[in-house]
Amino acid sequence: MDTHEQPTRAELLRLLKERGEMTVKQLSAALGITPMGVRQHLDTLLREGRVTYRWHRHGPGRPCQLFRLTPSGDELFPRHYAHLALGLLQAAQARDLLPQLLAGRRQQLLARYRDHLAQAGSMSTPPVRAASPAGPGAFEPENDGLVRPAEPLPAEPLGELLERYAALRSAEGYYAEVESAGDGSYRFRQRNCAIRQVAEGFPALCDSEAELIAELVGAKVVPVRCVARGAAVCEFLVRPRDDQSTSTA
Repeated sequence: MDTHEQPTRAELLRLLKERGEMTVKQLSAALGITPMGVRQHLDTLLREGRVTYRWHRHGPGRPCQLFRLTPSGDELFPRHYAHLALGLLQAAQARDLLPQLLAGRRQQLLARYRDHLAQAGSMSTPPVRAASPAGPGAFEPENDGLVRPAEPLPAEPLGELLERYAALRSAEGYYAEVESAGDGSYRFRQRNCAIRQVAEGFPALCDSEAELIAELVGAKVVPVRCVARGAAVCEFLVRPRDDQSTSTA
């Protein structure tokens, strides 16, 4: 659990985690504080979205509130997703399936992000092609180190696309931002790597990110820095195609 939680509040959350649902009276007895004190903590946790409640009637008299954790509250407790992901990637790598796995995941993300960008702006959503690294639609790094999309997307101001993509990534916890490079290019940065523990063991995940951006916005992408490789931020230089608009007007 987050160690920054106030101690009594953290204990309250732990009790709800262990017992599922509890009343104010039950929490008061377990914590050794007054019901009013319990309600003060619960009010804070309700505002934060950590707990919720339902009304329950047991026998005659007024119904009582049964409090329980929300998914947000449950996320405060330890998770071992990284260990699971590392194990799966190691198994895929041992069977020479890692490139296909990353390509499939990239296509899933591409479909989802295209859908969101289409809703947020005017970009049409072309069908996503199933592709393998060696088949149609695969990325072919060229001699200058750029990753290029296999097919161009409909014309759309590059800056606007990147800003909308940054908003999506920020909502996922990556704290993304876009900065103009002054020559029609943009620097796309992510200040938090939500998959850092996994990416440190599999740098190919970072390379796949560059390929995703390239195909999503139809631009040329150069990986510059990577948190998983020791940098403070993940950064990509995104250059427009010759036929692509860079205006955000």
